[in-house]
Amino acid sequence: MNTTPRRPKQIFDRRSVFFSIIVLAMFGAVLYLLFALNQNVQTKKSGSATDYELYRNLGSKLKSEKMFEQAITAYNTYLSDPALTPETRANIHYTIGNLYFELHQYDKALAAYYAADMLGVPPQIAGEVNIKIVNSLERLGRDFSAEYALKSRTSLDEDTKKEQPSGQIVAQYGSEYVTMRDLDEQLEMLDETQRQQFRDPQQKFMFLQQYIAQKLLARKAVKMGYDKDTEILNKLDMLKDQLMVEKMVKAEIEGKISIDPEDVKNFYEARKSAYREPDSFRIAHIQVPTKDKADSVLASLSGGADFAAAAQSESQAADASTGGTIDAWLSTASPIYKGTDYTSIIQAIQNLETGGLSQAIEHEGTYHIVKVLDKKPGAQLTFEQAAQKVAQDYQISKAQKIYQSMMENILKVEGVKINQEAFFPEQKSGDDKKIDIKQITP
Repeated sequence: MNTTPRRPKQIFDRRSVFFSIIVLAMFGAVLYLLFALNQNVQTKKSGSATDYELYRNLGSKLKSEKMFEQAITAYNTYLSDPALTPETRANIHYTIGNLYFELHQYDKALAAYYAADMLGVPPQIAGEVNIKIVNSLERLGRDFSAEYALKSRTSLDEDTKKEQPSGQIVAQYGSEYVTMRDLDEQLEMLDETQRQQFRDPQQKFMFLQQYIAQKLLARKAVKMGYDKDTEILNKLDMLKDQLMVEKMVKAEIEGKISIDPEDVKNFYEARKSAYREPDSFRIAHIQVPTKDKADSVLASLSGGADFAAAAQSESQAADASTGGTIDAWLSTASPIYKGTDYTSIIQAIQNLETGGLSQAIEHEGTYHIVKVLDKKPGAQLTFEQAAQKVAQDYQISKAQKIYQSMMENILKVEGVKINQEAFFPEQKSGDDKKIDIKQITP
C-alpha cells in the first residue's frame, strides 16, 4: 500500500495568482486615472476643454473594453463641461443610454434616451434614438407605452384615410382595407394542398387573421429599424437572385420544350406504376393525449369493447359524439377533411383491411387509434385518365435536364474550376469513379 503523504491541494496556483495580480493592477490603474483626472479638473477654477476631453477619451476607451459602468462615470464627468453644445450633449446621453441598455438597466437607459431626444440629436441618429426608446419601454414591460411611442415617433401611420377599394371588404386596420379578392390572391400563392385546406370558411377566417397580424408585425419591424438589418438585407439579396434566376430559366425552358404526344405516351408506359389511384379509406378514430392512454384503450378494444362507445367516452376529437367516424373517403392523394390533414394516419393504415384496428399512431402531438370502416382498393389509371398529370411530369423531367445542361454550360463558359479533392479527398483527378460534383475546366 502506498503510504506517501499527499501534498496539500493548492487553492491558488502560480498562474491564477499571476492573472489575479494583472486584473487588480488594471482595475487600480483605471481608478487612479479617474482620481487623477478628477483632481486635475478640480484644481482649475473653470477647467479647460482639454481636461474634459480626457474624460470623453477615457469613456470611449472603457467602453471598448466592455467596462460599461466605469465608462458611464467618465462620460457623466465629461457632461460637466459647461462649454458643450446641445448636440454634443445629446450624443453623449445617447451613448450613455446604449451603455445602460447593454447593462440591462432599461429604466436608466430610457432616461438617457429621453435626454438625448430633448436636447436634439443629429438627424442621422434620430431614428435610432426612437427605436431605442421603444425597445427600452418594451423591455420594461410597458407595451402600451411602446406602441404609443411607435405611433407618435414615426410617420408610417398616415392619418389620411385612403379611398375605399372596390369589392367586398373583409377587414380594415388603420387606413388599410383587405378585400376578399386580396385574400384570394394571397391564397393563390400557396400550394394546392394548402389551398384545399383554406377552402373551409373557418380556416380561411383564421388565415385572414394571420395575414393581418403578419402585416402589422412587419410594419412594427420597419418602425423599429429591422428593415435595415444586415442579415435580413443579405437574405433579401439571395432571394432576389433566386427569383430572377427562376424566372429567367423558366422563360428559356418554355421556349425549348416541345410536347410530342408519342413521347408523352412512352413516358407514361415507362413509369406506369407511378400512375395509380391510391387506396381509399373510411375510418373512425379515437384521439387521446398520451401513448399510455392509447395503449390502455387498445387493450380494452382488444378485449371486445365497442369502438364507437370507446370513442364517445375516451376520444378528445370533435367527432367523438358520432363514434369517431370521419364522414369522407380519405387517401394519400386526398388526406384533408374539414381543415385537418390526416396524411400520417392514412400512411400508417395502408396495410389494414376493412374492420382492421391500428396500433397507436402519433399525429400532431396526440395519439390516434384507427378502425377501418371500409376500404376501396386503388386502381391503375389509364393513359387517358392520367394524361394531364403525365404531361406535367414529362415537362418537369425535360425542364430538369435543360436546367442541368444550362448549369454545366455556364460553368464551362465562365471558366469555373471546382476543386473536387476538397470535397472528396480519396477521389483523384485521374480516377474513373464517377461522382456528382465534376471537375470543370475551361
